Amino acid sequence: MAWLALALYLLGLLLAFGWRTLTQWRRTGDTGLRLDAGRPGTLRWWAKPLFLAALMLGFTGPVAALAGLPELPGLNHWPLHVIGLVLAVAGVAVTLAAWLVLVLTLQLQVRAVEEPYLLSVHGTDYGRYAARVGRLLPGVGRISLGDDNTSHA
Repeated sequence: MAWLALALYLLGLLLAFGWRTLTQWRRTGDTGLRLDAGRPGTLRWWAKPLFLAALMLGFTGPVAALAGLPELPGLNHWPLHVIGLVLAVAGVAVTLAAWLVLVLTLQLQVRAVEEPYLLSVHGTDYGRYAARVGRLLPGVGRISLGDDNTSHA
């Protein structure tokens, strides 16, 4: 069970931090990570060591079990293991669902607010540009120039 717990934790870290960081770095050449923690003792400074401590604490349970350390009294019960597994899987699923919800809300913002505004301000110049380039990938999500310049592909 310890190997499964460690694998789920690492998968969660990879999906929550690694995948997005790599994607941003490949697209922009910048990871987005700002490692300057500021002046010691400030709120900004405390955020970094506390975040790192939280990440490290996630490793302690599975690593302690794999190292053969004794379990904490009262916690080595099958129902608790199942609850922990369900919570870990649910945490990874909720994290992925948050990416999906973010993408959907950004699409709504772009299509319902930003594109109509840009069309009203820049007219056919923006319409021709948006019909040519696409939203996310070249050629994907291009605006279709209909009679009213507001229909979307």
